[in-house]
Amino acid sequence: MRRFSAIPRGPRYVQNIRRTLYLSGPGAPPPGFVGGGTSASEWVIYWALAKIFDDPKNPRKPPFLGGQDWEFQKSYLGAYTRARGSSVLDFVVRTRTVDVGMRLQSERFHIFTTSKKQTTDELLRVALSKELLIVDLYEQDFIADKTGVAAITVARAAIAGAERTNPITGGIARRTRL
Repeated sequence: MRRFSAIPRGPRYVQNIRRTLYLSGPGAPPPGFVGGGTSASEWVIYWALAKIFDDPKNPRKPPFLGGQDWEFQKSYLGAYTRARGSSVLDFVVRTRTVDVGMRLQSERFHIFTTSKKQTTDELLRVALSKELLIVDLYEQDFIADKTGVAAITVARAAIAGAERTNPITGGIARRTRL
């Protein structure tokens, strides 16, 4: 009697694609990527979007602006990015039907923080939802995977408009570290 594998891996050609494309993973952020308004966890999603769209060809080379179909650190709701009520979206992907704004919700600044900060995040989400589809990405869903497959999966789902359960309201928040 044949036994089922514990984790289906799909057809052999899919296994080969995974091995060649994703095995290297995003690695450490390149010099100049992490700054006052950017983080190492944003680098993982930046790398994943670069792999999905194949643009830029080498995501490790500056300037870190995104690609033809997506942007990195796009300001909304105000001309100055630090003005009261303004917001900087981590990623904006232009699709045929609607632009998708992705906000990376890290454990330090968005999950395990004060209720005032969480309320501000939710109010900004509502305000941004008037202009585009907002999808929150949760660091705990991809940060532990060094191969980058989880980040690519999370980014593809976000582009399609799918969103994971909010760890705060779902009671599934986990502490993660890079």
